[in-house]
Amino acid sequence: MFTRFGEGRRVDCGITNDDGILNLAQLNTGYMMRIADATEAMAKNYLKLQADLDMYTRLHQEKSASVSRLEKSNAALRGVITKLKKERAPKGEE
Repeated sequence: MFTRFGEGRRVDCGITNDDGILNLAQLNTGYMMRIADATEAMAKNYLKLQADLDMYTRLHQEKSASVSRLEKSNAALRGVITKLKKERAPKGEE
């Protein structure tokens, strides 16, 4: 009779014995395998979070540079507008 160490694993691990009862060492093996699976799942989520953080950090830097460039461009355009208004104004109204 095949007795499993733990449920829900990708690979079915267990032992073949006659009575279907696991001893303490076999139970501990099953528990350790479940803990390893849970740790693996947590690590996968952590790696995804790290990748997301890197992506959002890069996007933030790109957008910040774009905003800074546009602010400088707007300031320059405002200066040009002010200069043109002064040039078009009659000489006595300055």
